[in-house]
Amino acid sequence: AAKAKAYEAQRAAEKEVDLLKKRNATLARKAAARDKIIVELKEGSKILEDQLRLMDEKYIELRAKLDWTRQHSNKEVMRVTKEANKLRAKVMMVSTLGGG
Repeated sequence: AAKAKAYEAQRAAEKEVDLLKKRNATLARKAAARDKIIVELKEGSKILEDQLRLMDEKYIELRAKLDWTRQHSNKEVMRVTKEANKLRAKVMMVSTLGGG
């Protein structure tokens, strides 16, 4: 009877060991899958960060070009306005001298 109980206990222990091994293997597979996903997410975020950094650089470059163009255009408008005013003054002077 003692042998039978010992045998039953051994069989129960072996079943439990098998069950625990299966659970362990399942957990290991799940952990490996999670690790793979984590690596993929890190790589994806690195790519997105690099793209964002590049877009920031392009934005700064375009902003500088826009600012330069705006300043240059304002200077050109002021120059042309002054020139137009001078021409108007000359036309007025000629009109006054010629017509008067």
